Amino acid sequence: MDVEKTIQFILDQQAQSAAHQVQVDANLAQVAAHLNEITTRVNGVTARQEKTDKTVAAIGLLLQVGMKRLGRLEKNTEFKINALIDAQQRSEARIDALAKAQERSESAIEALAKAQGRSDAAIEALAKRSESAIDALAKAQQRNESAIEALIDTQQRGDRKLDRLIEALLKGTNGKRR
Repeated sequence: MDVEKTIQFILDQQAQSAAHQVQVDANLAQVAAHLNEITTRVNGVTARQEKTDKTVAAIGLLLQVGMKRLGRLEKNTEFKINALIDAQQRSEARIDALAKAQERSESAIEALAKAQGRSDAAIEALAKRSESAIDALAKAQQRNESAIEALIDTQQRGDRKLDRLIEALLKGTNGKRR
């Protein structure tokens, strides 16, 4: 009987061992699947890293090219700034001359304003005398205002001509090379 118990014990141990082996095989299959997933992820990360390395290299090249262009642009900009400084100095001299002309125009306008004041006073004096004299003075007033408007129009045209001249000078110096 001991032999039968021993055989039965051995058979039970083999059955338990077979069940345990099935469990181990299932665990190994899960580990292998997990390992395959990790390998796939590592391959994806490696591909992304290679792409990132290429991108970084391209950015470095772009930075080098950009720095070279920036150096050339800086030299060109310096040349243009010097040309603008020269043009600015010429423009300032012209503006000074125009300012003097403006002062003369303002003096004329002041004289006209004084004349306008005298006209207003004369209108008031004449208004006391008669209505017909007031009408005549009103017409004179309108002529004076028209003259002032004409002077203002002339001044504005002068200002526009100056602006066009300055713009033409600036455009003219921008297109020239030294």
